[in-house]
Amino acid sequence: MKMFVLAAMLWLLPQQAEEWFGRGINAYNQGKYGEAVEFFNKAVAADTTSVSTRFNRATAYLKLQRYGDALNDVNWCIARRPDRIAIRMQRAVIFAEAGQKQLAVSDLDMIIAGDSTFPKARLLRGRLLLTTDTARGCADLRAVLAAGDSSALRYMSGICP
Repeated sequence: MKMFVLAAMLWLLPQQAEEWFGRGINAYNQGKYGEAVEFFNKAVAADTTSVSTRFNRATAYLKLQRYGDALNDVNWCIARRPDRIAIRMQRAVIFAEAGQKQLAVSDLDMIIAGDSTFPKARLLRGRLLLTTDTARGCADLRAVLAAGDSSALRYMSGICP
């Protein structure tokens, strides 16, 4: 009897994780980032192996400007899925938001080296470099513009010839 109860409980954990994860996504989409973190915490407790849950919790932490917590989650994700560009991009965004531009640029360099056409990486790197390496920053923004993303124009005005 005890084995049956234990097996049933183990079977419920993934279902609970999915439910908490879904609630976290809903809260995040409603702009309730603190509530989203709480739901993602419950999802992590039910399934400690989910990269998606920790990635999304990092996104909520970022909105709350809890950069250390966001970085911990995203580094955990990178350790398990080093091939995922979106996770590395998220870390670059966290570094940029936390004012650690050099670390952000380093991650962006790695992303762009692997996929030279990744427009979001070029856009962010271009924005970050405008204050320290204008020529390189403008080159990135021009590449983004050439790829069809006109959002680069708002950063180029008056800076990039």
